[in-house]
Amino acid sequence: MSDTQFTLSKNKYEEQLKIQEEQQSTISAEQMLDKLTQMDDFMTSFADQSYRVQFESREEFLEGQKVMSSDDALVQYYEKNDPKMLTGLKSKSFINIAGKKSEKKKLRKSFLEAHTDRYREIEGAKAFAKEDTLEQKKSGFHDTFYNTVDEAAQALKKKETEEIMRYYYTQHKEMGELNALEEKVGKLNYTKRQQLLKMTRKMMIDNDLAGVDTEEVKKAQDKYIKTRDPNVGWEGYRLYRSAREFDKNHSAPDDTDKRVKEAKIHSTGEFKERTINAFMKEVKYAMKDGKKVPASPQDAENLQFNKKWVDSICSDNEDDWDFRFESMQKDFDQAWAKYSPYIKDFFDGKFDLEKTDVDMMEIYSTAKKFLCFSGVSSEEERTDFFKSKRFKSLPKEKQNEYDLKNDLMNNILFNFQYKASLKGLDFNGFRLPAESGYSQVPDMLRLNNMLLKSRENDARGIL
Repeated sequence: MSDTQFTLSKNKYEEQLKIQEEQQSTISAEQMLDKLTQMDDFMTSFADQSYRVQFESREEFLEGQKVMSSDDALVQYYEKNDPKMLTGLKSKSFINIAGKKSEKKKLRKSFLEAHTDRYREIEGAKAFAKEDTLEQKKSGFHDTFYNTVDEAAQALKKKETEEIMRYYYTQHKEMGELNALEEKVGKLNYTKRQQLLKMTRKMMIDNDLAGVDTEEVKKAQDKYIKTRDPNVGWEGYRLYRSAREFDKNHSAPDDTDKRVKEAKIHSTGEFKERTINAFMKEVKYAMKDGKKVPASPQDAENLQFNKKWVDSICSDNEDDWDFRFESMQKDFDQAWAKYSPYIKDFFDGKFDLEKTDVDMMEIYSTAKKFLCFSGVSSEEERTDFFKSKRFKSLPKEKQNEYDLKNDLMNNILFNFQYKASLKGLDFNGFRLPAESGYSQVPDMLRLNNMLLKSRENDARGIL
């Protein structure tokens, strides 16, 4: 039988692919469950057998097509994933791709079986039984013993169904509707249940954004973030999440890297972060006719501002830089008006960091800007606000005042940033210490405030 008869159908797979992609979109958990319930299993025929094949991504599916239709791709797949399986194709000195059809058929059968729901169910049940046994041993109480893989699979199904239903219970549905949902969930096969579980776990973790802020939500957030950093709790997760969302919505226009490279100026990530991204206005996007477009008129206006900022930094004409430096000075003056009262309170002994409530994302944004006022290089007039033509045009007294304000602001902002460390985060960027490699040093706050106090006499004249 020709290998081409085993080729997987791209058209048949499209609906499953949409289901997986929709997990990342605005589809509700109820809609997802309906789609999974209605979805036909993707079947492929191999000789006299049929397989219910599942793939995790478009890339994996396309690889499957090649494996089933190309001997070269078949060998490459097993060379990468399980070289021992190629033993039957080897002659004395090389892999015999042309012959041994029975061996190739066995390899393809193994490939298909590894992508079936039943295979994944068995592997999932084995992993669950092993983990469950270890957890019970840790607790000192072990009363569960699975005689068969099927017993473990049923226990896993019960556990995962209960977890999925915990999400639905947070949505304040009627009992009749909940019972109907549970019946549908219970009928899902292993692979489909994993898809729904992945989605509801994410929705449970971020349920507070939908107005459901319960102890169970906090517990889910705490459990999730501790898998990434054991020293961070649910409050840290929310701060970390907000910072990452802020970065996503305040990123430079898509063509910025290309434009910076063409302008033959700094092309490092540090340059982009310290001279562009920190000053970007918020732009959220939506998809329209298959294209990414600003989600609102305000987003469109902000995008134009961001593009003008990139124009300014990429231009060799110094007059074009004025737009950017005027904007930076405006940011500087607004921040001073907002945060200088905290500096005065600090000098007057009235500043209580623990009791002072501030918008941490505003602090995050302002601190990034103040770090970036000096650009990426102290010798770079193009990027350094304090070495720009605009700054030098100010009276010397005003230049000194701005220098002092910058030092004072950086120090008081450090205090507010430090509040992130109380939630377990790296306060320099509100990142997870496990990601950044940052080691918290509590004495840094004391040393920072000693430095701030040392500027009191100079500061009193401008406060």
